[in-house]
Amino acid sequence: MVSIHVKNSLKYPLGGLITIGGFKSDYTEIKEDADFSNTLIIHGTEDETVKWDFAKKSLEPILKKDGVQVCLIEGMGHNLYSSELRKKVHDFIRERCKYNATL
Repeated sequence: MVSIHVKNSLKYPLGGLITIGGFKSDYTEIKEDADFSNTLIIHGTEDETVKWDFAKKSLEPILKKDGVQVCLIEGMGHNLYSSELRKKVHDFIRERCKYNATL
């Protein structure tokens, strides 16, 4: 998951990070002091491309960090076609924005 690799290597904080249906590759070592606050990991329970058990195991070093939220979407596969997914992403961004956005 490129987004985790990038966030792990930044020297400055991001406002937030959203990952959907991914996993951490073996070549990305999570730094002890890496800031993963304001991170939302979304995964579908019916994802056959990247099964949640595999993703969860690969993401263990990140899941232990403060500020990481996990959202499993019942019935969602390895796609972006879920109204619950759109709502979770919208709410996550809205909570972190200074203005009131609508979809």
